[in-house]
Amino acid sequence: MQKINKIDNLINQNKISKILINKNYFFDQIKSQKFDKRISIKIIGGYTINDFTDWLSIFCGNNSIYTDFSDHQWGAGFSSLNIQGINKHSKDYLIIINSWRDLFSQNNFNNLLISPVQIIKIFKNLLKNNKSKTIITTFDYPDFDIIVNKINLKQIILYLNYEIYKLFENNYSYSIIDEQHNILSKNIEWYSPRDWHSFGKIITSESALLLAFKISKIIGFSILPAKKLIILDMDNTIWGGVIGDDGLKNLKIGEATAEGRVFYELQSYFKMISNKGILMAIVSKNEKKNVLEGLKSKKNILNFSDFVTSRINWKDKSENILSIAKELNLGVESFVFIDDNPFERDLVKKKLPEVSVPDIGSSPENYIKIINDFNFFNINSKTLKEDLHRSSMYKAEQIRKKIKIKNTPIKNFLKSLKIEINYLKDFNNNLERIHQLTNKTNQFNLTTERLDFDKIRSFKRKPNKEIVVVHAKDKYGDYGIISIVYLTKNITSLQINNWVMSCRVFNKSIESAIIYSLVKMMKKKNIKKINLKLILSKKNHLMIKILEKIGFSLNKKFSKIKSEWLLESKKIKHECIIKNEI
Repeated sequence: MQKINKIDNLINQNKISKILINKNYFFDQIKSQKFDKRISIKIIGGYTINDFTDWLSIFCGNNSIYTDFSDHQWGAGFSSLNIQGINKHSKDYLIIINSWRDLFSQNNFNNLLISPVQIIKIFKNLLKNNKSKTIITTFDYPDFDIIVNKINLKQIILYLNYEIYKLFENNYSYSIIDEQHNILSKNIEWYSPRDWHSFGKIITSESALLLAFKISKIIGFSILPAKKLIILDMDNTIWGGVIGDDGLKNLKIGEATAEGRVFYELQSYFKMISNKGILMAIVSKNEKKNVLEGLKSKKNILNFSDFVTSRINWKDKSENILSIAKELNLGVESFVFIDDNPFERDLVKKKLPEVSVPDIGSSPENYIKIINDFNFFNINSKTLKEDLHRSSMYKAEQIRKKIKIKNTPIKNFLKSLKIEINYLKDFNNNLERIHQLTNKTNQFNLTTERLDFDKIRSFKRKPNKEIVVVHAKDKYGDYGIISIVYLTKNITSLQINNWVMSCRVFNKSIESAIIYSLVKMMKKKNIKKINLKLILSKKNHLMIKILEKIGFSLNKKFSKIKSEWLLESKKIKHECIIKNEI
């Protein structure tokens, strides 16, 4: 993770030339490492971007993702989109890079190849039939005026981009990039007339690098563990000044002053992220009473209740971060640490390299742009109900833990929670949450197999298959949909193809209650056993203890990581209230 942070920080410091001249060095790093994931990519573009695939390989490689570009289609823009051809050799990702020059034939501005209406029809067909995860750019704008059929080309581009957003922005499988404006904001040329006429390059080498960087972030977000927690320092991070020294009255915050407005806007940004379901925590070297006093000020947008937990003391911040990880049962790789102090940032990077630590610099007015460019949180994606209530779920869990300390034994504590589980029948309306849990769950996951929407639907449609959707709540709050079970019903056995469950409900007897329901199903259908295959990863080793605790026994070991487990029809103990049957 250190090298990822390093190259990301170079980009956000606008040191693009330094990255360009070290291209071979980055390539050597990629070649020498092991890849955790391999993906295939098809790229469609009407022009040459010589460096684009190289940089995409490097940036994805930094995330241990190997990229296969075996099916290029340069020189054939969106007008050549052949859905059957795309699906014949299905790729994991389809990247469509649009340009206004694709509208014309060989630099002839009097010869429009395709009408805007036809383009939208092509994209509608893509939406209907395409099976790959797709990244599509908006059309760039010409750097000189062109009149097409008495209409300014820029107006046509505005129409096309509006329609692209209307078509794709609410579809989970599509990502839209409007990168031209982002690149220009870095004072880097998007387009080079000389390169276009000499080499067919529509964008500069610098722009190709930045475009690849942005796309790698989108790919990484769909594959890598999601960021779940943003950890914030207080002094000179969410307000200007040091509250212990300056006092509340002298803090720079609120809309009354120019400096205060900077931090007011910054707090607004963090609040927006929180509203998308990202947890927030405080790690501050401070006196707790001072921080609480600062957050009580009406000049703030954030207050103490916005944070799911806090560590306000004089301890090493990496120690506090580990303490938070243990409390919330989250991996530190899902943490983003924001601190104005370069010493604290560097220390966390050194001690906890899995934590994402952006170098935000020393100018608070730039913090939002720098953090946003890292694309940690994918804030433009659709937010599920479970994400919206994540903060309240974790706060409720803290209440449960306090009660647990007072209640012994554990059986009494679980009974006191009055956990209810409900098996939901509405598959279509819960598909996005099924997809999210299947692809983002790592610890409680039998196979860690990732399934796209089409594969999930295909599994569900088969006559002997079933997808069990489990919802849970207790007297302190609603957990939402917390578990998905993929089943195959055979004549003599019930096979669990995969089973995922949110870490929020570990050790609450819910896993036993689910198996209890499956055993009940077995008896009704005269099925003798439940079998499953366990494929171990770096993160799901706890599955062995869970299966043993429920009553499964090891039947066969195929390799160090792959094994078969069986459960004969038996009585399963649990402490949940089951509202209905599977």
